[in-house]
Amino acid sequence: MTERNWQEDMNGCTGLPPTPWAWVSTEEAEWIEDSNQEIVIGSEDEYIFDDLLGPNVRKEAFMRFMINAPEALPYWLQQVMKLEKELEESELVNWMRECKLATERHAAADRDRTGAYKALEQAERRKRIEEEKNEILKNNIKVISDNLKQAESLIQQKDAEIAELKRLAEFWESQYSDASTHGDETEERLNAELNRLNSLLQDEGDTP
Repeated sequence: MTERNWQEDMNGCTGLPPTPWAWVSTEEAEWIEDSNQEIVIGSEDEYIFDDLLGPNVRKEAFMRFMINAPEALPYWLQQVMKLEKELEESELVNWMRECKLATERHAAADRDRTGAYKALEQAERRKRIEEEKNEILKNNIKVISDNLKQAESLIQQKDAEIAELKRLAEFWESQYSDASTHGDETEERLNAELNRLNSLLQDEGDTP
């Protein structure tokens, strides 16, 4: 089909009787009348053109429309159908593109969510490790504290024992001085006791 110019076809519609047209049939004659109920064309062409159609301008507009319509109307109807099809295809392409983009965004969201879950799991794992370390540290601190208390108690006990031994040593030393005048037997007995106490005092002082 030959390509047509839409502006020329639009111009070919100017000067026509007002639409819509209607077909009228009577016993005397048949004709087409416009929206003003004026005859456009009837069964007797010469009669209509000469007496009813009006001046040459209106006659030419009608004839031009009648000549162009059989080709123009199918052509532009096909063009409309073609554009509608292209529009549908374009909408389908756009829809498929949107679906692809939505799928990609969904996949990206899945990756982000998976990454977030992994990061959360790692954070929870680190938290558990830190909690375990803190628990071990608390236990170690408790053990050290208990050991310090035991050591402090032992030191206090040893200090008391050392003080008692010093007191006994001083007592026996004074006794030795007093008994030095009472003979060799007393001196030997006191020396043995002092040596035993000094040895005990030295052993107690070296105890950790």
